[in-house]
Amino acid sequence: VAKNSGAPMLLNLFNKGIDFVFAAFYLRVLGPADAGSFATAIATAGIFEIVANYGLNILLIRDVSQDRSQAGRFLFNSSVLRMFTALVAALPIVVYVFVTSQGSNPLSPAEVAAIGLMVIGMVISGLALGVAGLFYVHEQAEVPAAMSTVTTILKVGLGVAVLLAGFSFVGLAAVSIIVNLITLVLLAVLAARRFELHGPWTLDRPLMRGMLHRGFPLMLIHLLQTIFISIDVLLLRQLLPNGETVVGWYNSAWKWFNALQVIPSYFTLALFPIISRAIAENMDAARRMYRTSLKLMLLLALPIAAFTTFVATPLIGILGGREFLPQGAIALQIIIWSIPFGWLNSVTNYVLIAFGLERMQPRAFVIAVGFNVIFNWIFIPRYSFVAAGVVTILSEVVLMVVFAYFLRQRDAGIDWLRLMTRPFLLISITLLVMWLGYQVHLLLALALGTITYFGGLALLRIIEPEEHAAMAAVLPRAITRRLGWAK
Repeated sequence: VAKNSGAPMLLNLFNKGIDFVFAAFYLRVLGPADAGSFATAIATAGIFEIVANYGLNILLIRDVSQDRSQAGRFLFNSSVLRMFTALVAALPIVVYVFVTSQGSNPLSPAEVAAIGLMVIGMVISGLALGVAGLFYVHEQAEVPAAMSTVTTILKVGLGVAVLLAGFSFVGLAAVSIIVNLITLVLLAVLAARRFELHGPWTLDRPLMRGMLHRGFPLMLIHLLQTIFISIDVLLLRQLLPNGETVVGWYNSAWKWFNALQVIPSYFTLALFPIISRAIAENMDAARRMYRTSLKLMLLLALPIAAFTTFVATPLIGILGGREFLPQGAIALQIIIWSIPFGWLNSVTNYVLIAFGLERMQPRAFVIAVGFNVIFNWIFIPRYSFVAAGVVTILSEVVLMVVFAYFLRQRDAGIDWLRLMTRPFLLISITLLVMWLGYQVHLLLALALGTITYFGGLALLRIIEPEEHAAMAAVLPRAITRRLGWAK
């Protein structure tokens, strides 16, 4: 378990670091307008990818893990099925391009070309995912993780070359085809050498029908989650006359936002097996663990949001340069306040699965996505990216309320008012102190904010003694020893 989780985590962090440095380079080269066009192509192709992959890599890993002799049969049939799902997924993309071409703000030929190239790259990437699944089946997760690092280095190297050659974001889209093709070939060669891929290498229609049936809920949940996050990019692009430039500003803020998502991601992975075991053994203990995990996420997210609010301008300046200011900083100052609610939803999302309520997730996301689309459609034409940022926050709140309702139906609800009152009171005081310090200097604001927040945690006794052991279960041992909490 350590080998198959630790190595991918470290390599993933390394890859994100490389991607972030590359983003700082290409944002400066492209500028807001072309960066926005590139972000639009990524968002569009990302939705295609989810439908095209259809959860087939998860099904392959699950089913072949139970009988490795079926590896060749599953890989061949899932790969053929990907071609069919890719054709189906391409239809709404074609409709989207056609419909926008009839409006007052059509996609440019360069944007259409970038979307087409990235869609082709996504098809190849999907085939590579299927082959990568075999390494997870054989508990060799470090191989695809290392391959992802090779892919990232290739992408950055070729990306820099095409940008310096003047091919702009269309060149970056073309690079995805080359990189994904190389990745597929390398993974296929390694898999052929390491594993016995027994046949029969023939179409198995009952198997493919079964994969279509079982893969649909997996695909639907992933699709709704992605639309929930990325739909505002497409709406900004289409509803505003200078949509590509606005998307460029807005997306520069999201790059910092996305960099922070590594925190709830790894936290929930650590929490999931612990709370699943607690649910099976003692429901009261599971409820306390859930509440404590929510509080920990809240206590991490609130100061991050507060500090980011004051350093947004230098952060965007570092990432994209002066062309993305002040709009990118304003967008970051708004959307960063969605993380307190978003991180709570990340924890609750896994708790729903632990309770066996995963069938409720699509319903919750349908409600949240509907809210997101409707209110963005109404307010973006008047308030631009400011509306998109505010609606992002409110959409997370809506999702949190729906999640809470579902858990209450299973007698697993918590007192949300009690959970949030003191942390939000503390962060309000911290923001006021930071604002006063900011009138003198940014560094003074950050220093005063740090002292106020951590001092307030002790004075207000926000972390209660009975929560120490629960927090210690999901925190690193070095931290809990310094705090004097039992592990």
